[in-house]
This record gives sequence, structure tokens and C-alpha cells, in this order.
Amino acid sequence: MSFAERFTADLRGAILTLLAAADCECSLAMLRASLATATMHDPAMDQLRMEIQWLADRGLVAQRKIDGVIEGVIVSERGQDVAHGRARVAGVAVAAHD
Repeated sequence: MSFAERFTADLRGAILTLLAAADCECSLAMLRASLATATMHDPAMDQLRMEIQWLADRGLVAQRKIDGVIEGVIVSERGQDVAHGRARVAGVAVAAHD
């Protein structure tokens, strides 16, 4: 796995972990700010949208869109399982859980 692939997998895992901890719908701006503060990831908004779509395509998050624009995102039950280490999805890296 290349550095870019590891970085992307880590970003996806960080997104799921933050959404699971929030336990509510988050705006992209709030999610981006939390990523920068809690994980040192600071993705561009277009990259964040792309990763949210990737996660949604795999059933790990649900999006609320208005006129095709992502307005909010919430972790799904499957995403909760991945965030807490109870399930694995290729392309998503999450921290080890005790």
C-alpha cells in the first residue's frame, strides 16, 4: 500500500470515528474543523466531499443533500461497527480498540 493510499484510508477512518463520537448529523464545515483539531487531517472541502461519497457508496454514512450538495452527514450502523473495530472495510483504517 502506498503512502497516499494509507493516508486516504486513515482519513476515512478518522471521518468515521469522529462521526461515531458525535452521534448526530454533522455539517461538512464542522466535520472538517474537527478533523483538523482532533486528527491533524485538514482536507480540502472537495476531498472531504469525495471521501464522504466514497463512504456513503459503501453504506458507512448517510448524506443529507439539498440540490445535490451535501449539507450533512451521519454515520450508519455499519459505519459505527467499522469505527469501533467490530467490522473491517478495505480502504478504511481505524485505530485499534481494546
